[in-house]
Amino acid sequence: MDKRFSKGFILKLLSFQTGCFILATILCLSTFYTLEYFKYRHRIYKNIQVCHIDLSTKTLEEATSIIENQVIDPLLSQSVSLTMDGFSIQIPLQNYYISSNLEEVLKEVVSYTTSLTLMERLALLRSTEPKNFTIQMEFDEAALLASANDFITSFNQSPSNANISINTSGQITTVSHVNGQSVDQTSLLAHLTALLENYSHQNYSTDLMASNSSSTVKSRIVTEPSSLQIDLAEHLKMTNATITLDQLQSINTLVSSCTTSFSASAANATNIILGAEAINDTVLMPGEVFSFNELVGNTTLDKGYVYAPVIVNSQLTQGVGGGVCQVSSTLYNAILSAGLLPTERQPHSRPSSYLPLGLDSTIDWGNIDLQFENTLDFPLYISAFTESGKLHINLYSNDSLLDTRYELSSEIIKVLPSAIKTIKDSSLPKGTRVLKTSGQNGYYVKVLRHTYRDDELLSSEVISWDTYNPVHTVYRVG
Repeated sequence: MDKRFSKGFILKLLSFQTGCFILATILCLSTFYTLEYFKYRHRIYKNIQVCHIDLSTKTLEEATSIIENQVIDPLLSQSVSLTMDGFSIQIPLQNYYISSNLEEVLKEVVSYTTSLTLMERLALLRSTEPKNFTIQMEFDEAALLASANDFITSFNQSPSNANISINTSGQITTVSHVNGQSVDQTSLLAHLTALLENYSHQNYSTDLMASNSSSTVKSRIVTEPSSLQIDLAEHLKMTNATITLDQLQSINTLVSSCTTSFSASAANATNIILGAEAINDTVLMPGEVFSFNELVGNTTLDKGYVYAPVIVNSQLTQGVGGGVCQVSSTLYNAILSAGLLPTERQPHSRPSSYLPLGLDSTIDWGNIDLQFENTLDFPLYISAFTESGKLHINLYSNDSLLDTRYELSSEIIKVLPSAIKTIKDSSLPKGTRVLKTSGQNGYYVKVLRHTYRDDELLSSEVISWDTYNPVHTVYRVG
């Protein structure tokens, strides 16, 4: 036989055999993957997971049941735990569940695999990295927190300012401030929403291959989700007290005072006592404005005030609360002696008996007020009390203010004489004259305040120019 022919024949034969082998291999692989493909027809494709749970070969109904049993139901069996200072409350999630998007996710799973090309499907079959889908569960988080509102708000605390009290002997007692706290429910709601979302997206189960000496075993490891617990302390908002103990501790001495007298048996005594009680224990911070009318309020019978003499248009008459002006006037002298000035003040229309001219301050609810701003660098404490027919108003602040001393002086610039007037009265005999009202001179007054330091006069300033109109003497004549 021809050697060249034999060799060529052998090469062709080998080539034919190799081609047949390759073709057979392709046919086998094609058949295998075709069979694999048809295996997942109407079923979820291989390497498809939802919430990291393998759903390969499962129908939609089976997949729905699996996710409900392994993801949704376990989550709904949980409770949200709110904790604070060792106390806690459990809130069942089942009561506030609305819905999930499981149906939409499974539709997405189906559309994902049907949209793949043949080669992409083959790649997915061979892949070691599964395609995972997650579901979302909707809860009424606002209603959930509302159900625990009593528990949440029980930890809220309003801030409490520091307080100071000074008794009649000048003993000072202070109470520390307390800062407030409250649970920020907006922040808490955002935390709860994120917690529930992250919780439902965790790895509920993981499939892995574990090998031993004899076989390869497929096992499922269940991963426990993290706790549905929120510490309310993470959502506390602090509110500082507006008056702190440090601020009030700067009040350490008496800086000015004024005392006036009244008859303990007179009708106005009750009103003076009530007025003093109303302004007693008042703390005025730097920059704060004091209003006598705002603090005392309207002097009405239901508050215990009584009828007593009041001055109206230079005439004495009866009015509820008569005598309270003595409290405002005594306070006015005390603030002038502390270096303060009024922002609102008016004198009476006629002189008062308990203070020098120009040093009184009248009050008329809704019309006339005594107001002043604390322009000191320290808080000011007002102590007001009555004792044995005396009204005492003491102002306390920091002892550094004692370096400066103030003296008040009142000077009559002009006397405004009282005129005599007559009124005809036909009921009287002709030529008869009967006194109807007694007159009183009026005055034009200048008030000065002298400022001293180490007994050296630093300045003298005019505090006010006041006019007291004369009261005419009136006779009835026949």
